[in-house]
Amino acid sequence: LRDRHRIVLYTSHDALAFLRGLYDASGDVEVREIEGLKFHYNDGNRLQLKQTVAHGLSLWWRQKAVLATLEPDFVRDRPDLLVSDFEPLLSRVAHRLGVPVLSLDHQHFLVAYDLSILPLNLRTYALAMRRFVQAFNIRPQRMVVSAFYKPHLRRGYENVVQVGPLLRPAVRAMQPTRGLHVLSYLRRTTPPAVVEMLSSLGMPMRVYGLGARPKHGLLEFFPIDEHTFVENLASCDCVIAAAGNQLLGESLH
Repeated sequence: LRDRHRIVLYTSHDALAFLRGLYDASGDVEVREIEGLKFHYNDGNRLQLKQTVAHGLSLWWRQKAVLATLEPDFVRDRPDLLVSDFEPLLSRVAHRLGVPVLSLDHQHFLVAYDLSILPLNLRTYALAMRRFVQAFNIRPQRMVVSAFYKPHLRRGYENVVQVGPLLRPAVRAMQPTRGLHVLSYLRRTTPPAVVEMLSSLGMPMRVYGLGARPKHGLLEFFPIDEHTFVENLASCDCVIAAAGNQLLGESLH
């Protein structure tokens, strides 16, 4: 969109440094900081649920003050459109000031997609998560859902636009080959027993998501690097991952 529009990105935490590194030098995209939700972990990389919930409640309690700091930006910039990737605070400012909101995310599949094909226990879980997504109160005028699959839409959501995974140019340009290694993308909360299980498979494995570590048997640990990761993905034999929508979509591609 940069050739036709002025783009301002609001983000927080790890994404803030990442996006500033990408766009600050370009001069045609401005990156601004916003207060966002954060997951808290202990030294053992286990999710600290109480701290995480407390932080979320604190942000909710202070939302009026946070919104008051964001409103002057909207009044000054007079944006024509807010594109929200499941970010609730800017959406509330936009609604208050009459700026239309387009949601572009994966999470709204829980709201718009007909998931009746799922087993009962997963349908129950999805229903609970749907309430959580609705509680974020994005309330978009138009909704675009990105997912690696396209089931039927629920009644009342016929105007939702379904798109596949949003693939970076680096992924689309890569020519896949069949290599000998396995790519594994794990989360910080992955139990150590999973790493031991992967090590016992006897297959060369390139592991991302846990940071750089000494080699463990046939497991090599890599820091997150966009170029190296895409190369290893395109040349692997298979993927074993605690992955979400994005990596699944890239793997299918």
